[in-house]
Amino acid sequence: AERRDGGDADAWSYGKQVPTADVVHFRAYRMPGLPVGLSPIQYAATSLDRDHAIQNFALGYYEDAPHPQSVVTSDLPIDDEQARSIKERIRSRIVGRDTLVLGAGLKYQALSVSPEESQFLATQKYGVAATSRLFGVPPEMIAAEAGNSMTYSNIEQKGIDFLTYCIQPWLSRLEYGISVLLPGKKHVRFDPAALLRTDLHTLMQATAIGIASKQMTPDEA
Repeated sequence: AERRDGGDADAWSYGKQVPTADVVHFRAYRMPGLPVGLSPIQYAATSLDRDHAIQNFALGYYEDAPHPQSVVTSDLPIDDEQARSIKERIRSRIVGRDTLVLGAGLKYQALSVSPEESQFLATQKYGVAATSRLFGVPPEMIAAEAGNSMTYSNIEQKGIDFLTYCIQPWLSRLEYGISVLLPGKKHVRFDPAALLRTDLHTLMQATAIGIASKQMTPDEA
Protein backbone atom coordinates (compact mmCIF):
# COMPACT_ATOMS: atom_id res chain seq x y z
CA ALA A 1 0.00 0.00 0.00
CA GLU A 2 1.31 3.45 -0.86
CA ARG A 3 0.32 7.02 -0.17
CA ARG A 4 0.02 9.56 -2.96
CA ASP A 5 3.03 11.42 -1.61
CA GLY A 6 5.17 8.31 -2.09
CA GLY A 7 5.39 7.29 1.56
CA ASP A 8 4.29 4.00 3.06
CA ALA A 9 0.73 3.61 4.26
CA ASP A 10 -0.75 1.14 6.68
CA ALA A 11 -2.25 -1.97 5.15
CA TRP A 12 -5.21 -3.71 6.72
CA SER A 13 -6.53 -7.25 6.42
CA TYR A 14 -9.66 -8.47 8.22
CA GLY A 15 -9.50 -5.49 10.55
CA LYS A 16 -5.87 -6.02 11.53
CA GLN A 17 -2.89 -3.89 10.59
CA VAL A 18 -0.39 -5.64 8.33
CA PRO A 19 3.21 -4.50 7.75
CA THR A 20 3.55 -2.83 4.37
CA ALA A 21 6.55 -5.04 3.57
CA ASP A 22 4.28 -8.09 3.71
CA VAL A 23 1.83 -6.72 1.14
CA VAL A 24 2.24 -7.41 -2.58
CA HIS A 25 0.20 -5.39 -5.06
CA PHE A 26 -0.56 -6.97 -8.45
CA ARG A 27 -1.21 -4.11 -10.82
CA ALA A 28 -3.97 -4.20 -13.40
CA TYR A 29 -5.60 -1.47 -15.46
CA ARG A 30 -2.78 1.01 -14.97
CA MET A 31 -3.42 4.70 -15.44
CA PRO A 32 -0.84 7.48 -15.93
CA GLY A 33 0.21 9.08 -12.66
CA LEU A 34 -1.09 6.28 -10.42
CA PRO A 35 1.44 4.02 -8.66
CA VAL A 36 -1.14 1.26 -8.18
CA GLY A 37 -3.53 -0.43 -10.57
CA LEU A 38 -7.26 0.07 -10.71
CA SER A 39 -10.05 -2.42 -10.24
CA PRO A 40 -12.28 -3.12 -13.25
CA ILE A 41 -15.05 -1.06 -11.64
CA GLN A 42 -12.74 1.92 -11.01
CA TYR A 43 -11.33 1.65 -14.53
CA ALA A 44 -14.78 1.81 -16.11
CA ALA A 45 -16.42 4.12 -13.58
CA THR A 46 -17.48 6.50 -16.35
CA SER A 47 -19.36 3.79 -18.17
CA LEU A 48 -21.05 2.52 -15.02
CA ASP A 49 -22.01 6.05 -13.96
CA ARG A 50 -23.65 6.52 -17.35
CA ASP A 51 -25.74 3.37 -16.96
CA HIS A 52 -26.71 4.44 -13.43
CA ALA A 53 -27.79 7.87 -14.70
CA ILE A 54 -29.90 6.25 -17.42
CA GLN A 55 -31.65 4.06 -14.87
CA ASN A 56 -32.40 7.06 -12.66
CA PHE A 57 -33.73 8.96 -15.67
CA ALA A 58 -35.97 6.05 -16.62
CA LEU A 59 -37.33 5.82 -13.08
CA GLY A 60 -38.01 9.55 -12.92
CA TYR A 61 -39.57 9.52 -16.36
CA TYR A 62 -42.30 7.13 -15.29
CA GLU A 63 -42.79 8.60 -11.81
CA ASP A 64 -42.32 12.36 -12.18
CA ALA A 65 -42.47 13.17 -15.90
CA PRO A 66 -44.83 16.11 -16.59
CA HIS A 67 -47.02 14.36 -19.16
CA PRO A 68 -50.75 13.53 -18.83
CA GLN A 69 -51.81 9.94 -18.23
CA SER A 70 -54.98 10.30 -20.27
CA VAL A 71 -56.95 12.65 -22.52
CA VAL A 72 -60.71 13.29 -22.46
CA THR A 73 -62.28 14.92 -25.50
CA SER A 74 -65.81 16.04 -26.26
CA ASP A 75 -67.74 17.16 -29.29
CA LEU A 76 -69.46 19.82 -27.17
CA PRO A 77 -67.96 23.04 -25.79
CA ILE A 78 -66.83 22.66 -22.13
CA ASP A 79 -65.91 25.46 -19.75
CA ASP A 80 -63.35 25.28 -16.95
CA GLU A 81 -65.87 24.31 -14.26
CA GLN A 82 -67.23 21.44 -16.35
CA ALA A 83 -63.70 20.29 -17.18
CA ARG A 84 -62.77 20.13 -13.48
CA SER A 85 -65.94 18.22 -12.65
CA ILE A 86 -65.35 15.68 -15.44
CA LYS A 87 -61.73 15.23 -14.43
CA GLU A 88 -62.59 14.62 -10.77
CA ARG A 89 -65.33 12.12 -11.70
CA ILE A 90 -63.01 10.17 -13.99
CA ARG A 91 -60.15 10.23 -11.50
CA SER A 92 -62.35 8.86 -8.71
CA ARG A 93 -63.47 5.97 -10.92
CA ILE A 94 -59.93 5.13 -12.03
CA VAL A 95 -58.47 5.19 -8.52
CA GLY A 96 -61.23 2.94 -7.24
CA ARG A 97 -60.99 0.66 -10.32
CA ASP A 98 -64.69 1.22 -10.84
CA THR A 99 -66.49 1.04 -14.17
CA LEU A 100 -66.09 4.30 -16.07
CA VAL A 101 -69.25 5.63 -17.72
CA LEU A 102 -69.03 8.71 -19.94
CA GLY A 103 -71.71 10.74 -21.60
CA ALA A 104 -72.27 14.03 -23.41
CA GLY A 105 -70.05 12.91 -26.27
CA LEU A 106 -67.02 12.37 -24.02
CA LYS A 107 -64.21 10.11 -25.22
CA TYR A 108 -61.52 8.79 -22.87
CA GLN A 109 -58.06 7.81 -24.16
CA ALA A 110 -55.25 6.54 -21.91
CA LEU A 111 -51.76 7.69 -22.79
CA SER A 112 -48.77 5.45 -22.17
CA VAL A 113 -45.21 5.21 -23.41
CA SER A 114 -44.05 1.64 -23.88
CA PRO A 115 -40.61 0.87 -22.48
CA GLU A 116 -39.62 -0.56 -25.86
CA GLU A 117 -40.51 2.66 -27.70
CA SER A 118 -38.59 4.78 -25.22
CA GLN A 119 -35.69 2.28 -25.56
CA PHE A 120 -35.30 1.86 -21.82
CA LEU A 121 -35.30 -1.91 -22.15
CA ALA A 122 -32.69 -1.72 -24.90
CA THR A 123 -30.59 0.56 -22.72
CA GLN A 124 -30.80 -1.84 -19.79
CA LYS A 125 -29.75 -4.74 -22.03
CA TYR A 126 -26.79 -2.68 -23.19
CA GLY A 127 -25.78 -2.03 -19.59
CA VAL A 128 -25.66 -5.78 -18.84
CA ALA A 129 -23.67 -6.45 -22.00
CA ALA A 130 -21.25 -3.63 -21.17
CA THR A 131 -20.69 -5.11 -17.73
CA SER A 132 -19.88 -8.51 -19.23
CA ARG A 133 -17.31 -6.87 -21.54
CA LEU A 134 -15.89 -4.94 -18.61
CA PHE A 135 -15.07 -8.11 -16.68
CA GLY A 136 -14.42 -10.28 -19.74
CA VAL A 137 -17.27 -12.64 -18.87
CA PRO A 138 -19.10 -14.31 -21.79
CA PRO A 139 -22.52 -12.64 -22.04
CA GLU A 140 -24.34 -15.97 -21.93
CA MET A 141 -23.02 -16.62 -18.43
CA ILE A 142 -24.85 -13.60 -16.97
CA ALA A 143 -27.99 -13.90 -19.13
CA ALA A 144 -26.95 -11.06 -21.42
CA GLU A 145 -27.49 -10.93 -25.15
CA ALA A 146 -24.32 -11.72 -27.05
CA GLY A 147 -25.36 -9.76 -30.13
CA ASN A 148 -24.69 -12.66 -32.46
CA SER A 149 -25.96 -16.12 -33.24
CA MET A 150 -22.96 -17.98 -31.78
CA THR A 151 -23.80 -21.20 -29.99
CA TYR A 152 -21.69 -23.60 -27.99
CA SER A 153 -21.48 -27.26 -28.91
CA ASN A 154 -20.89 -28.53 -25.39
CA ILE A 155 -20.12 -27.60 -21.81
CA GLU A 156 -16.37 -27.90 -22.41
CA GLN A 157 -16.42 -25.16 -25.04
CA LYS A 158 -18.15 -22.82 -22.60
CA GLY A 159 -15.46 -23.52 -20.03
CA ILE A 160 -12.68 -22.90 -22.57
CA ASP A 161 -14.24 -19.61 -23.62
CA PHE A 162 -14.64 -18.47 -20.00
CA LEU A 163 -11.08 -19.52 -19.15
CA THR A 164 -9.53 -17.88 -22.22
CA TYR A 165 -11.23 -14.49 -22.14
CA CYS A 166 -12.00 -13.97 -18.46
CA ILE A 167 -9.90 -16.07 -16.09
CA GLN A 168 -6.60 -16.63 -17.92
CA PRO A 169 -5.41 -12.99 -18.01
CA TRP A 170 -5.76 -12.81 -14.22
CA LEU A 171 -4.17 -16.23 -13.72
CA SER A 172 -1.18 -15.23 -15.84
CA ARG A 173 -0.73 -12.00 -13.90
CA LEU A 174 -0.86 -13.84 -10.57
CA GLU A 175 1.43 -16.65 -11.79
CA TYR A 176 4.09 -14.14 -12.78
CA GLY A 177 3.74 -12.05 -9.64
CA ILE A 178 3.94 -15.02 -7.27
CA SER A 179 6.76 -16.69 -9.21
CA VAL A 180 8.92 -13.58 -8.80
CA LEU A 181 8.63 -13.96 -5.03
CA LEU A 182 9.80 -17.59 -5.01
CA PRO A 183 13.47 -18.50 -4.51
CA GLY A 184 15.56 -19.96 -7.32
CA LYS A 185 13.89 -20.99 -10.55
CA LYS A 186 10.64 -22.10 -9.01
CA HIS A 187 7.46 -20.92 -10.63
CA VAL A 188 3.73 -21.17 -10.04
CA ARG A 189 1.13 -22.54 -12.43
CA PHE A 190 -2.58 -22.73 -11.74
CA ASP A 191 -4.49 -25.84 -12.68
CA PRO A 192 -7.66 -24.83 -14.59
CA ALA A 193 -8.82 -28.42 -15.04
CA ALA A 194 -11.91 -27.83 -12.92
CA LEU A 195 -13.10 -25.27 -15.48
CA LEU A 196 -12.63 -27.68 -18.37
CA ARG A 197 -14.75 -30.58 -17.23
CA THR A 198 -16.47 -32.24 -20.16
CA ASP A 199 -19.91 -33.78 -20.37
CA LEU A 200 -20.16 -37.52 -19.80
CA HIS A 201 -20.41 -38.46 -23.51
CA THR A 202 -17.30 -36.46 -24.46
CA LEU A 203 -15.42 -37.80 -21.42
CA MET A 204 -16.15 -41.41 -22.43
CA GLN A 205 -15.04 -40.77 -26.01
CA ALA A 206 -11.78 -39.14 -24.90
CA THR A 207 -11.10 -41.97 -22.46
CA ALA A 208 -11.70 -44.64 -25.12
CA ILE A 209 -9.35 -42.88 -27.55
CA GLY A 210 -6.67 -42.58 -24.87
CA ILE A 211 -6.85 -46.29 -24.06
CA ALA A 212 -6.98 -47.36 -27.73
CA SER A 213 -3.93 -45.24 -28.57
CA LYS A 214 -2.12 -46.58 -25.45
CA GLN A 215 -1.65 -43.08 -24.10
CA MET A 216 -3.24 -44.30 -20.85
CA THR A 217 -4.04 -47.62 -19.26
CA PRO A 218 -7.53 -48.67 -18.17
CA ASP A 219 -6.41 -48.22 -14.55
CA GLU A 220 -5.28 -44.65 -15.28
CA ALA A 221 -8.54 -43.95 -17.04
